[in-house]
Amino acid sequence: MKNLLLLYARSAAGKTTVERGLGDRYSSIVTCTTRKKRENEVEGVDYYFENIANFDFEDIVFPENNIVAQIQIGADTNWRYGIRASEFDRIQGNGIMSVISAKYLKDIADYAKSIGINVKIIYLEVDRDIRYQRLLDRKESQLSINARFDFEDQYSVEEIKELFPDILLVDGSLDKDTVLKNVKKELNYE
Repeated sequence: MKNLLLLYARSAAGKTTVERGLGDRYSSIVTCTTRKKRENEVEGVDYYFENIANFDFEDIVFPENNIVAQIQIGADTNWRYGIRASEFDRIQGNGIMSVISAKYLKDIADYAKSIGINVKIIYLEVDRDIRYQRLLDRKESQLSINARFDFEDQYSVEEIKELFPDILLVDGSLDKDTVLKNVKKELNYE
């Protein structure tokens, strides 16, 4: 049976750190994006960096190449994130994926469930001021930070809990070792 763990949180909440910390039991699902590659990111490991035309193209011959869920962040940035159907085929046992949008999360969870994959969602809750400082530390521009915050603030934590009643909440504002320990506890890591 295939399982998919979706790490849901706003930007700079520690999703990638947790994802890497669970790498011994979960294989990462690689998503696509149109944003620029950061200096520490690796093509095919962190993201597939693509142009916008790839997001809009529907492949009738090879439908596994089609993007089954996608979002756009910020009208000014025109960044898109998406996932190809073929990524779900790569799951061997346990897959893990980071998600920053409730709508995107719902689309991914619905698609995974429709093809027989068990889905579990963890929400890393982190204060906006902490996330702002983390974004500055990784040298994000003010335009990028504003676009992220404008996009992400569409849903309150209460609305997220209503959308996903089985969501597991973890305080992501603590140090990264404590956050990872708490996530493992929620997952009954042995």
